[in-house]
Amino acid sequence: MLEKFDSDGDGKLSPSERKTARESRRTGHQSRMHEKFDTDGDGVLSAEEQKAFDESDFGKHRAKMLEEFDADGDGEISDDERQAARAAHQKRGGRRGGHGERPPGGGGPPDAGDPSPR
Repeated sequence: MLEKFDSDGDGKLSPSERKTARESRRTGHQSRMHEKFDTDGDGVLSAEEQKAFDESDFGKHRAKMLEEFDADGDGEISDDERQAARAAHQKRGGRRGGHGERPPGGGGPPDAGDPSPR
């Protein structure tokens, strides 16, 4: 990730480079979700496809996030609203990016002395 978004080549991500990385990741995720529910592949969610999305776990989570954090009611979560959601999540005891505990093995970089693949 560093190589892809470190535009000034200083070996670290500046706040603007981090923002670009987040937006890229979010856009990619949204595209994958759209593709998953656009079953006829026409690029638009029909009423039936939208209903399937809304009833999915992802759709329910999105609706909950909008209800709780879409302060301006525009149907989107802005950067400021996303920051408020992160702060609320951390206040409730969640970790940043919080998806619960890491699986055994940590999910992070392997130990230098551990030759087993992860």
